[in-house]
Amino acid sequence: MNVMKADTQSPQILKDFMAYLYTIKGKSEKTAQEYYLDLRMFFRYIKQQRGLADDVPFDEIPIADVDIELIRSITLSDAYSFLMYTAQDRLKHQNSDHSEIGLMSSSRARKVSALRSFF
Repeated sequence: MNVMKADTQSPQILKDFMAYLYTIKGKSEKTAQEYYLDLRMFFRYIKQQRGLADDVPFDEIPIADVDIELIRSITLSDAYSFLMYTAQDRLKHQNSDHSEIGLMSSSRARKVSALRSFF
């Protein structure tokens, strides 16, 4: 995904944040892309935990409907819960039959950075 191109699968607030990261904060396109992926995962997690994703597989949960009201309802406990999920439940390599559970601490640290920047 080119950071500057509109993504029809993303809510406007996330598109605006990506533009801010790239143009105002001067983050590289690669960094902005990784933050996008981290935030997409976070919003999918929130929707799943709140029963807003029906029976959709995690990696297919749409986030285009994430709005400011949902974002305002997110708590620090939600963020901690998400980080526990990435440490204990998330597969390291989603497309592999031989993946371990739990993302590396460096991956989790970037997720914390993405969340802090966004919120």
